[in-house]
Amino acid sequence: MNYTLNGSSLELDISLIRGGLEIIVSDRDDIELVFSELRKNTADELFNISFQEDLLLIKERTWKKTAMPSAFFKNEASHDLVLHVPTGTRLKGSISTVSGDIRADYLAGGTFQIKTISGKMVFGKIESSRLKLQNIGGNVTIGTMIGAVNARVVSGKCLINDGQINRFSFSSVSGDITVSADFNLDRDSTVQTVSGDTALNVHNYT
Repeated sequence: MNYTLNGSSLELDISLIRGGLEIIVSDRDDIELVFSELRKNTADELFNISFQEDLLLIKERTWKKTAMPSAFFKNEASHDLVLHVPTGTRLKGSISTVSGDIRADYLAGGTFQIKTISGKMVFGKIESSRLKLQNIGGNVTIGTMIGAVNARVVSGKCLINDGQINRFSFSSVSGDITVSADFNLDRDSTVQTVSGDTALNVHNYT
């Protein structure tokens, strides 16, 4: 599925039950949505999809809410989605999965909420004025974080390898938090943990 983006900003409203999501940024003019491992016409039965005024909405249905019998989907092993967006696109909105992983080499944009219950989050570089991450049963890994981040993990680990952070809130119930970055804080920031270890490796601090 291909869509034409009118400006340089794209809002996402994505909610997945069994599938995961990968976002790929590349030199292209349009948005492309690819459903891996799905047979032809199955995507329309499994997903409610709309694109209007630069808002891409994707909601995964359960088979009980489709017109097809459950046997139709037994061979659909994966509901993973791949979203291709043009270089320079500013992303915002929300992404949530139940058991699928969320991956992206690069994300740039404004307010973003990303949540998964048992999947992993793996990001290469994120630039965001307000990023909120929530992972209940998996790990969060970010190569480079630029901007403000609020990350909460319940039983997994949160790892940020590098970056320039101006605001943060990290919390963990039973996992570890490890952050290595420059800190140029514009307001008070917090770290909370119940039973895990916390390591803040401060490269530079203002």
